Amino acid sequence: MKVVLDNHSLEINVQEDTNLEQLLIAIQDQLRRQGSSKMVVDVRVDGEEVFQSQNDMSTISLDGVLTVEITTDNVLSTATKGLTAIKKQLPQLADSMSSIAGLLQEGRREEALETFSRVCNDWRKIIQFFDSLATVFQLDYNNIKVNDKTFEAINIELLKLLTDTKTAISNDDLVMLSDLVEYELAPKMNEEVQIVDQVMELIQQ
Repeated sequence: MKVVLDNHSLEINVQEDTNLEQLLIAIQDQLRRQGSSKMVVDVRVDGEEVFQSQNDMSTISLDGVLTVEITTDNVLSTATKGLTAIKKQLPQLADSMSSIAGLLQEGRREEALETFSRVCNDWRKIIQFFDSLATVFQLDYNNIKVNDKTFEAINIELLKLLTDTKTAISNDDLVMLSDLVEYELAPKMNEEVQIVDQVMELIQQ
């Protein structure tokens, strides 16, 4: 398999069972070790563009792939754009969660589950982006606190709430679901916005 980075062939050892996410992590680590101020912004697999924001890279096998083309850009510019997009996306995720109770009340259980799955998938991508920033900028998220809670603690709480929400949907428990959405998840999204602001400040330093 040929790996092309910014129009230049890249010498990198790729194992047979490597997926696209593992390849991108290896390349980003290599860029960091070289002192590069760039990060991956565009990926093409055998000529077909793969949007990182819309795909789970860990599910894309490289078995049989001939060429992976990767484009990078200035890391600060890319990070700033990404964080700005996340900050705009968070209220939309909150609105999607709020719509789930209404879908259940209308008997549209499958649609409620699909909406929940989509929100969780979007959230996973946000976490992946934060992880990429931590690697590129060597960030210590333990320095980030909102309401005396660490970045890790906030995300652990959010994960538990999402698990509880899935249970409420599966059990058609509208009371529990409404309480979770209104009193738990909405405030969590506000905390995430504050986290984005703090990360933005860290990468600017």
